[in-house]
Amino acid sequence: RVLFETNFRRKDGSLYPVNVLGEASTVGGTQILCIVTDLTEQKKRERHTQQQQKMEAVGQLAGGIAHDFNNLLTVIAGNIELIQEEFDDGDVSSEIPELLSEIAVAAAQGADLTSRLLAFSRNDESRFERTNIRNVLNEVDLIIRRLIGENYEVVNSVETEELEVMSDFSALEHALINLAVNSRDAMEGGGTIEIGVKPFCASDFPDRHIDIPMSKSYLDVYVRDSGCGMSEYEVEHAFEPFFTSKPAGKGTGLGLSMVYGVAKQSQGSAFVESSEGKGTTVHMILRTCEGPDE
Repeated sequence: RVLFETNFRRKDGSLYPVNVLGEASTVGGTQILCIVTDLTEQKKRERHTQQQQKMEAVGQLAGGIAHDFNNLLTVIAGNIELIQEEFDDGDVSSEIPELLSEIAVAAAQGADLTSRLLAFSRNDESRFERTNIRNVLNEVDLIIRRLIGENYEVVNSVETEELEVMSDFSALEHALINLAVNSRDAMEGGGTIEIGVKPFCASDFPDRHIDIPMSKSYLDVYVRDSGCGMSEYEVEHAFEPFFTSKPAGKGTGLGLSMVYGVAKQSQGSAFVESSEGKGTTVHMILRTCEGPDE
């Protein structure tokens, strides 16, 4: 009797993992019975579990670093404010206020980074409330159009009447703006960015394991572009903090991490659909408000 794993080849040439159990029998002549089990779904679940554990570990690390860094920034910003108040009362070199202003800007940028890290790690104290997605879209529409420029068209697609989720309004705004800018960067020269909302249906994504209770109701808030797309490796690592497919100096690698954190805080999930040369769609799966108190 023998048990082993190997790969079988489909008619289209692609490989898939299988488990083979072989057992020899001499009853009625020499025979070999083989039981072959397709391990494709099992392997997907194992990879998903490993990725979730990795994300949780990195999230905890990011949260710890962000809290400590945020404390330092609070001290820096507070002292700058006190010094500027002192300078307002007397004659000082004209360069000093300008330098202090630059330090204050740097501290604000650092605070923005820590807020993204905390959103990813899900350790920040977000303001959760009943949030209407249409109101979020209305608020960010003009901002996004100004950011991406005239060569890009923004299309909003709302396919549901149920639009309320329990989430942080400003965090959702930030997430959508970030995704729209990513889409712009993926389409050099112009293109169309679709920002959509529709009921989430797991059967629309049969090949994807999404770790949320299917007994609940969710909205699929997505941003789609027709840009350069992402490789399989980039899709797999997209939500990891500091991972970016952009050239050096073009991104912090925290944008999609923040998107993931916002979705998880809303008792949902997030995933990426993409392939090279065929565009990208980032989905935020957000749990809907099912009652007057939820």
